[in-house]
Amino acid sequence: MTVHVALGGIRNASKIHPRLWRGEQPPSDDETAAALKAAGIQTIVSLRIDGEPAGTVGGRARAPYCVADERGLWEGRGFRFHHVTLTDFLAPHPAEVANALRLLDEET
Repeated sequence: MTVHVALGGIRNASKIHPRLWRGEQPPSDDETAAALKAAGIQTIVSLRIDGEPAGTVGGRARAPYCVADERGLWEGRGFRFHHVTLTDFLAPHPAEVANALRLLDEET
């Protein structure tokens, strides 16, 4: 059973492997960055669609999403940042799965 915890501003973080966490997009604030570093997290992997419009998810407003901006925010705080392109949130294409698995192999 996976236990969800608050980690900085992330409401649903879960440690699913000794070296792998999952959760919603982390807010790009100093408190969350410090909490991620304290938990030993060094890499952010984004699954959001580049150019995604603003909206509300889980009661939290989201600004339009830009991969380049997000990369700059996290790398500027000392994290590695990867964007795994997914065409939608249905079953991913085998090439998308292979790319994500390759990234995880490189990072762990």
